[in-house]
Amino acid sequence: MQFPHGGRPPRSVLTISFLGCGRAGRVLGHLWHRGGVFRIGQVLTRSPDSAADAVRSIGGGTALDSPAGLGPADVFLLATPDRHIADAAAFLSGSRAIAFHLGGALASALLRETGLEGPVASIHPLHSFGDFTQSVRNFDGTWCACEGDDAALEVLQPAFGAIGGRTFTIDADRKLAYHAAGVMVSNYLNALTAAGIDAYGLAGIDRGTASALIAPLLRNTVENIVDHGPGAALTGPIARGDWQLVEAELATLRDLDPALAEIYRVMGARTLELAGTRDDLDPDDRARLGAILGIGP
Repeated sequence: MQFPHGGRPPRSVLTISFLGCGRAGRVLGHLWHRGGVFRIGQVLTRSPDSAADAVRSIGGGTALDSPAGLGPADVFLLATPDRHIADAAAFLSGSRAIAFHLGGALASALLRETGLEGPVASIHPLHSFGDFTQSVRNFDGTWCACEGDDAALEVLQPAFGAIGGRTFTIDADRKLAYHAAGVMVSNYLNALTAAGIDAYGLAGIDRGTASALIAPLLRNTVENIVDHGPGAALTGPIARGDWQLVEAELATLRDLDPALAEIYRVMGARTLELAGTRDDLDPDDRARLGAILGIGP
């Protein structure tokens, strides 16, 4: 068996049980089960039906009907939404097993506060867990932010590495800023794309056609950003100082849809700041753009 990115399996096959098992938990469990990284133990979720469904997705393990049936394991993964992590951890009060959660905004210390006595950690995969099959196929190469006790990370980092994860450590006190960054580049991209589709609608273009139009545009833009960085990859009217066009577009949007106009203005102001990192924007054009977009010199 080969382990990409230098990952190696834990020294011995440990048993992992799941408290909560949504999309991320099912993908991770499936990959660990398939690779023989962990032995899948028990799965406890909000209902017996969802637990059984999670076990089917993972390919192994035992679905529980209630917390009363929860037995010992070497590792416990709390794969619940962030707001339910503390409640799930309460079922493990006094446990000396390794326990970790996947929350990007919460520190592992939360688990210690709920009464767990073993090593704790948090590991947040920077991956959009949407479609199960696609996530299983694409997880290889995913960066995973880690923090917590050394005794937990000594087991968990190799386990993530064994399924293609690329682990790095993060300061627990700065997780909110870290998570906010991911929200902006991932979730907010969805909202911005939806706003663009709405703007195409103002031009008389139906949503199906608009979605087809933006697909190559999004792919090319993201590839250029990844390859060259946000500033160097920037194109469009603000990058070339075309304040007349920006002024006309903003006025049109204000007439047709003031909410979209405000998105255009706010994002335009941020884009102008980005364009300012380059040396090819005329200072006079920059000043005019700033006045149009409502920012100072």
